[in-house]
Amino acid sequence: MSAVDPGLMASGRALASEVAGAMGEEVSEVFEALTYVPSNMLALLESPQGWAVLAQYLASGFGGEVADYSPTVH
Repeated sequence: MSAVDPGLMASGRALASEVAGAMGEEVSEVFEALTYVPSNMLALLESPQGWAVLAQYLASGFGGEVADYSPTVH
C-alpha cells in the first residue's frame, strides 16, 4: 500500500466539499466517489482546470452537473 500525498488529500477534500455544496449532496459521499476515480486522473487535482473536469465527472456520477464550476484560486 502506498502513502497518500497530503496535498492531494487536502485538494480532494476541498473539491468534494465544493461539489457536494453545489449539488446538495453529502461531502462524505462525494469524497468517497472521488476515491474511485482512476488513479491516472488524480493529476487533475493539481490545476483549476483539472478541478473543473473532476467536478463534472463527480457530478455525473450523482446524475447531475455543476454548471460553470470554476474553483477559487488563492
